[in-house]
Amino acid sequence: MFIASWIGIGFWHWTTRKSLRYSTTTLWFMAGVLVLAIPQFYPWATTEDGAGQRLLGLLGGLLLFIATQQQPWRQDRWRSVLTLILACCAIQSGIGLIQYFLLEPGNLLGFNKTMNRPYGTFQQVNVMASFVATGLVLALYLFTAPARSCNCLTSGLALFQIFAAALLLVVIQSRTGQLAGVLGVMLLIPRLLGSGRPQTIVVLAMLALGLIVASLSREVVDQVDRPPSIYEDPGARTTIYAQSADIIREHWALGAGYGRFESAWRNEHAKQATPPGNVIGGLHALNHPHNETLFWTVEGGITALIGLLILAVGFLRSFRGYPVARIAGLLALPAPILIHTQTEYPLYHSTLHWIVLVSLLAFIDSETSRLSLVRLPRIILPAAMSVLLPLL
Repeated sequence: MFIASWIGIGFWHWTTRKSLRYSTTTLWFMAGVLVLAIPQFYPWATTEDGAGQRLLGLLGGLLLFIATQQQPWRQDRWRSVLTLILACCAIQSGIGLIQYFLLEPGNLLGFNKTMNRPYGTFQQVNVMASFVATGLVLALYLFTAPARSCNCLTSGLALFQIFAAALLLVVIQSRTGQLAGVLGVMLLIPRLLGSGRPQTIVVLAMLALGLIVASLSREVVDQVDRPPSIYEDPGARTTIYAQSADIIREHWALGAGYGRFESAWRNEHAKQATPPGNVIGGLHALNHPHNETLFWTVEGGITALIGLLILAVGFLRSFRGYPVARIAGLLALPAPILIHTQTEYPLYHSTLHWIVLVSLLAFIDSETSRLSLVRLPRIILPAAMSVLLPLL
């Protein structure tokens, strides 16, 4: 309801101005979404397994991106928006710390204290970890902003999130979250070093404090430790990715059909079973390959892959001509969620991840692209949409 209302506000800005604000990135994103929608009209596509809903979610993300562009925001307003997103991450981190340190077995929230891997309100540890990692890179980005643009509230939230993220990413024991956090911080190193020695020292101190507290807590807080071998063993993903690639080779041109991943996977898994019928428990009925690129390509073939490439190129081309340090700093913001989409399927667990990802992409576009204005005097459609979308 909130996002539909926000899109409605964007359409209302379009209505009152009788013009639409857009960037070149907007046009690339529209083209990418259009191409991704083409396989939905193949006769072998199915409405089962949420294929239609997935495309509606993709369209909703595009509308959210466009609606955000209609807001006449300057840099100070965008910093307020990023601070609100950081506050969301800090709230989740606070819930995670409460789950880890304070809740007792048999608690009313149903949190599993035996495993004691905090998941916030997401009910899934990896989804929590990538959101915490997003908060970490956002905190570093805002804390290293020029002093005049970073107020006490933002600084306080940032320092708490840096400490809490360093702690939680250790105790959650999520490989995806740890990878996302490390790569995000590495991308922000040039920005951190350029922010001045005092800020660098404070950030490093908070990171170190979080890691130290996490290490000490393992001695006093009950938790089931995952074996160190998990960092060497890719697990079932090698099988999943290899068999998904086999399906793509078989259906590379037109795909298996939107909504038909599970049936295509079952057929391929049974075909490769050795001896025949010896399927791997837990993998015989997979409905997602734990990689968003593979998922769309299996179902939509080369057309869907082209659509994804258009989205990626449309995003990356906006960085042309900018210094490497600035590019790395901006890329760090969506990196944790984007990395997670290549190892699991967070956008189907958490709508919040999708909202935050689109919002961060809109912010990056505002920093790197010049908005254009097209006059559209006929306002019946945007006026109607500004009312109908929130109502629906």
